[in-house]
Amino acid sequence: MLGVFCLRGGHGTRPEPIRVAGMGVLCAYVTPGGPREGRRLARAEKRLRRAGVSRILPCRGSGPDCSLPAVGTLPLCRAMADRLVMSALARRAILPQQATVVLRGEYPDGDLAEAAYRLCPRVRQVVIETVRGGEELQHRLYREFGASVDPAAAEESVLRVRFSGSPAGEGVRLCTQSDVADVRLEAPGVELPDFLEPAPALCALWQAGRLSLEQVRVQNT
Repeated sequence: MLGVFCLRGGHGTRPEPIRVAGMGVLCAYVTPGGPREGRRLARAEKRLRRAGVSRILPCRGSGPDCSLPAVGTLPLCRAMADRLVMSALARRAILPQQATVVLRGEYPDGDLAEAAYRLCPRVRQVVIETVRGGEELQHRLYREFGASVDPAAAEESVLRVRFSGSPAGEGVRLCTQSDVADVRLEAPGVELPDFLEPAPALCALWQAGRLSLEQVRVQNT
């Protein structure tokens, strides 16, 4: 169950159900301001926990402090890694047909492998650099796409993407939530409450099966 804090006065103490693009969310209203705001927030959080809320949808701006984990965007960003790569290439003015994309990680997990399969038809070359298990994936890419590892292209045409492990100067990192904190996502036609941060809300909708990846776009900023 998802919850959200609404800093508005004049409401009762019980969390109220609201709809976010058709998804049920429990909203806890907290009267803002004054020396007792923290105490009111703690009571609202306790009520949400008792109602079965396990994660919070972040509000725009800083929002109230809460010990419940917030919904992040990392799972959605990893699932859309190919589009984040294409966006990064566009920002760097690198033509896809000239780009070498290096996918790095400790092993080729599902997100890395999926990104490789989606990128192979779109860029010049996809290279797998993992601590273990990368050779098998590289062979599969060669059999299906002819994606052999040729001599390295010019450095300015290389984009490195990190899925796990320690960062080493990659242009795109998809390891932690902080790596994707500045990624801006949108889903045209999906109406969200104005007080919610759009990207986490879209991730929650996708995880709930109410939004497909095809509906989500990366904003080039």
